[in-house]
Amino acid sequence: MEVVTKVIPGSPLLALPTTPPEVEPSAPLIREAPLPPLEVPSSKPVGVGRSRRRPVSWEQAFSMAPERLTQLLAGEIESAFTYARGLKSAFTFFGGARVKEDDPFFAEGKVWGEAVTLMNFGAAFGVERLLEAMASGRFSEEACKAAKGAIMGAAAGRHGPLAFAKALSQIGAGATPQAIALAVARLERQSLDPAAALLLAAVTTTGAGPGMMEAVPLGVLEAREKLEKLFPALAQELKALIPTQGSRIKLDFEQKTSPAIEKVKEFLHFLPRRLALTEQSPGFVVFPGGFGTLNELFEVLRGGRPIALHGKAFWSPLIDRMKQSWQERGLAHPDDVANLVTTDGIGEGLRHLITRGKRQPPPAPTAERAAEMAADVVRGIQTLTQLPTAVTFIGGKRLRPDDLEVGTAGRLATHLTRAGVPVRIGGDGPILDAISAGVRKVGQHQPIQALLCDQGDLDHQAVTRKADVSEIVHSFPAHKVLLYENTSAIVALPGGAGLMDEVWELACLMQCQKIPKRPLILVGKEFWQPLLDACDATMHNEHRQMIKKEDLQLFQVVDTEAEALQVLRTFPSFDANSALN
Repeated sequence: MEVVTKVIPGSPLLALPTTPPEVEPSAPLIREAPLPPLEVPSSKPVGVGRSRRRPVSWEQAFSMAPERLTQLLAGEIESAFTYARGLKSAFTFFGGARVKEDDPFFAEGKVWGEAVTLMNFGAAFGVERLLEAMASGRFSEEACKAAKGAIMGAAAGRHGPLAFAKALSQIGAGATPQAIALAVARLERQSLDPAAALLLAAVTTTGAGPGMMEAVPLGVLEAREKLEKLFPALAQELKALIPTQGSRIKLDFEQKTSPAIEKVKEFLHFLPRRLALTEQSPGFVVFPGGFGTLNELFEVLRGGRPIALHGKAFWSPLIDRMKQSWQERGLAHPDDVANLVTTDGIGEGLRHLITRGKRQPPPAPTAERAAEMAADVVRGIQTLTQLPTAVTFIGGKRLRPDDLEVGTAGRLATHLTRAGVPVRIGGDGPILDAISAGVRKVGQHQPIQALLCDQGDLDHQAVTRKADVSEIVHSFPAHKVLLYENTSAIVALPGGAGLMDEVWELACLMQCQKIPKRPLILVGKEFWQPLLDACDATMHNEHRQMIKKEDLQLFQVVDTEAEALQVLRTFPSFDANSALN
């Protein structure tokens, strides 16, 4: 069985399958041949080196039997891309399943659905018909106002703000609905493609469950029913034009699929489910929610697409503090901050999505991308089954070598290595340097494992120098899956959108019982504690129960390696009497 793994000569891992000799260590690691069936050991991961810790069972180290996990993910990734190719381009709406129907946010979600429906109606059937519908009094004032603003913004964006203003001024009636209709019509007569004039044909997609995932499609269905009564001849076209779409995750403790979703697919794993939600989306609206919503938020933010956070009172305490920390420490790309807007109004949110969405269109959900991602996951799991269970370190690549958290991580790696506990590095940059140096301080050390994602900027030669065994994948979703498999603990340093995505995904998966609970140690109280305090204040109070109080106990916030070691000693997967004392 071939596994694309780099092994340093002289390391105890020489017995593992290696890359062919003709492949340079710094070359991109891409499998082209079909993958053979995975042969999984029947009991425990292979121990390497002089580990004194208790072995970790497969049930503790992996989310499920590795062979089953491989087959599940390979099949569902392909299925997710196929499903996404059959969906209409859509704004994706995220939000908590625990939002009740009497919550004001539920009603606001329905208005969002109504506004998007009106936009699509206008894009397909013309501004005159849309304005007729808006004048009927059947639709909410906020949805009509948002649709009107979107029409003006789209016309200005398509033809230029000066041309639109000139057309409007020539009519001489101010910005009345009739004047807007005439101005747009005048401009579109000059266009070669009037059917696509407004560039707003993006419907809605949600997680297809209860709460906010149901509110938005209910708004779509109610608005569509009103339009069908106004324009009976268009009923069948409307249903085909503006469907409600969704992608579900199977959870034993959550309600079934919302009946408001007309096109839906269910998945067993979060990775393919989110692919189906995001692949066809030019923008995202995020309502209040819990850990899963935060995971979704940061996953799409790291993909460079625009996000409207609806609910200033809910989001501002968390997002403002996070932006402040990012800017003070340079932990995030400026576009990550620019792609986020916090709003209470639909019009402002739509303008942000339409304006920013043109800069970063969503990638095409091609079969080639699906095959590459599936190969990354399968190859990575194969490698992990041959490695000892490790403590995994993750952190932002924009950290500085002299940051306190980086020093803490390096010293913790030294302590773990002396105790015979293997370590794995989940990111490049200063964290790769610090963990490698910390391990090599110990003369007879466990082989240093690296599990990295290459988006075209990874220094393969640096990885070769600093890690004894490495696995390199080429997509963030695949990388995240491998981070939490065959690991006994996660140590997270501060970071930007990517690091936040990884941390909240780990918390979500443990909360949903999709992976075993394990220590999730956050290094840097000044960075992490205010974020957790904001979650506590907004997600669990007398108004909303987005999370349970005990969910915050999944996180352990520390400043020193001694505090981190104390956390590890409390978990049964570590030998409290010997290994870490």
